Amino acid sequence: MGTSGDADEPKRKMKNKGLKKKEAEMNRGILILTIICGMMIAGAFAQEGAKVTPLPIQQPQQEQPQLSDKAKIVLSEESFDFGYVYPGARVSHTIQIKNAGTDTLRLERPRPSCGCTTAPLKKQVLAPGETEDLEIVFNSMGYNRPTTKTVAVISNDAQRPSAIVTFKANMDTTSFPKIIFEPRDINFGQGKGFKQSLEIAIKNGTEETLKLKLGPKPQEFATWSLASDEIKPGKSTKLTIKLSPTLNAENYFSGSFYLAFSGKENTFNIHLPFSGGGQIQQPKPEPSPKK
Repeated sequence: MGTSGDADEPKRKMKNKGLKKKEAEMNRGILILTIICGMMIAGAFAQEGAKVTPLPIQQPQQEQPQLSDKAKIVLSEESFDFGYVYPGARVSHTIQIKNAGTDTLRLERPRPSCGCTTAPLKKQVLAPGETEDLEIVFNSMGYNRPTTKTVAVISNDAQRPSAIVTFKANMDTTSFPKIIFEPRDINFGQGKGFKQSLEIAIKNGTEETLKLKLGPKPQEFATWSLASDEIKPGKSTKLTIKLSPTLNAENYFSGSFYLAFSGKENTFNIHLPFSGGGQIQQPKPEPSPKK
């Protein structure tokens, strides 16, 4: 006959099996709970991360000059309009900076609002009463509509530490007055086709008589002459440009000039680019077919 311990053995095995089953179910529940908690935490981090705004990158700032109540900056012009500019023309306008105060005026490098504009300053320290020219240069390449730009002139004037110059230019050729240039593309050519002088016909397509005047031009590069300074409606005049010997077929050159038109009803400027010279790009020979 078996002992009582042997009789209880099946019961112990059943009990242990039940405990293991409960333990497995508990572990599975803990695992599921852990996964759910992990997902909730990850979601919270993701949601919190969506609200985070990255800090802007701090740009190095120029050292501000020590301000003075006795230094006073005065600009000869604070706004101007280039007028109508054919795309590609590089146009410039010069204003004057004056120290109207009784203390030294210290200037920083001017800050244009766009990379298309430069405003080099040769002198940055002005004594009382002294003046300095500031040439503002705008490159219209890539523009086909009107635009407005600014140049900030920074100084130690405590009352006006940043003087703003604003200028406009219109490159929308569809809105230009009816002035016809022939040729429109003022190119002196390259190589054997290079020309030392060009004649440009200017036709008045408006309904009023216009006075015509050449704006400031690079005299050291060419001589300029107008056949007539007045054009009646539907009539034309000629502009002759003769290049100086320093500009020739060997080296590429470019520039721009402008014409000022004035009538009883309208007054406007038109800027035109010109170029020429340089080496002619020879086409690359095609590779010979393989035999």
